[in-house]
Amino acid sequence: MNVQLDESAKKVLELIRKNRGEPYLTIVEDGCCQFSNVFVRLDEPDANFVKLKDEGGYRIYIRNNILPFYKSLKINIHALERVDDSFSAETEFGYKLTISYSQSNTQETSKLRNMYK
Repeated sequence: MNVQLDESAKKVLELIRKNRGEPYLTIVEDGCCQFSNVFVRLDEPDANFVKLKDEGGYRIYIRNNILPFYKSLKINIHALERVDDSFSAETEFGYKLTISYSQSNTQETSKLRNMYK
C-alpha cells in the first residue's frame, strides 16, 4: 500500500502538533462526516489498528479489519477547508482531512464501496 500526505495535510498536521500535541492518522471503515475515512486523533491507536508508515514524521494507521481491502491502493491524504463538523482533531482549526485514490485503482475502490452497501 502506498500512502502519501500532500502539503496541505502536512500543514494541518503541523498546526495540530504545535497547538494540541502529536496527531495520529487513522484510516477507518467509513467517516462519520462526509465519509472521509481518515480520522485524526491525539492518542495512539489501540491494538485494533496496524501502523502503516511514518510519512513526514506523522504516523499513519489503518484498522485491522479493512487492511486487506486497501493493500493494493495508492492513497493520498489531503486537507480541505472544513466541510462539516467532526470529532477529528483538525476540525478545531477549520480543516478536514480526506482521502483520494489514484485512477489506476478504480477496481479496488469499487470493491470497497460495494463492501459497505
